[in-house]
Amino acid sequence: MTSTSTFGLGAMMLGGKAEPAGRTGSERQAHDFYPTPEEATLALLDAEWPHLLAVARHGGIWEPACGDGRLARVLERKGFKVIGTDLIYRGYGDRRRRDFLAEREPLARAIITNPPFQSDIVVDFIQQALTLCPGYVAMLLKATFFHAAERQDLFRRYPPAMIYPLAWRLDFLGLGAPALECAWYVWRRRGPRLADRLPTYRPLMRPGKRKTA
Repeated sequence: MTSTSTFGLGAMMLGGKAEPAGRTGSERQAHDFYPTPEEATLALLDAEWPHLLAVARHGGIWEPACGDGRLARVLERKGFKVIGTDLIYRGYGDRRRRDFLAEREPLARAIITNPPFQSDIVVDFIQQALTLCPGYVAMLLKATFFHAAERQDLFRRYPPAMIYPLAWRLDFLGLGAPALECAWYVWRRRGPRLADRLPTYRPLMRPGKRKTA
């Protein structure tokens, strides 16, 4: 399987192609701006609808890496109030430059986002989200996110309630050759028993695709 350590995230987004000689990371989008394909958000909503209604129907959803609003607009169409912020204004949400890692107060009761995939930022993003909105956090990450020794402490301290690997590859750039496998990781407030803290693993089918035997 093609690995991001070999080719880099930018090349994975371009279909797993190695970068041309003399270029190092130039294919990666500035500020890791990879808009969330609508089908990824729809799959999460289908799987998490009862929980989202309970938490966010009246308390709203915060999208702290909202970009151009690709993810947030799907949530809005489903009836949720969405507060969008980002470090860079791209035509959606708060026009002010807002660094999520510097926020001190929650803007909603739940967080749903596709955070920057950079390894030196994404862990901080997760910890910040769980500090501000411990009741509900959903993040779109690489399917192998926890397949790293340095992230096992994070997993032990903040085990997700659900891990939803997507049964298809997301085409973030619309180029028709996606190579990056992703999953939704969902944290919900749960009880103290060990059984309550073990994640449930449930693959999600592509919206509109039927399961086959």
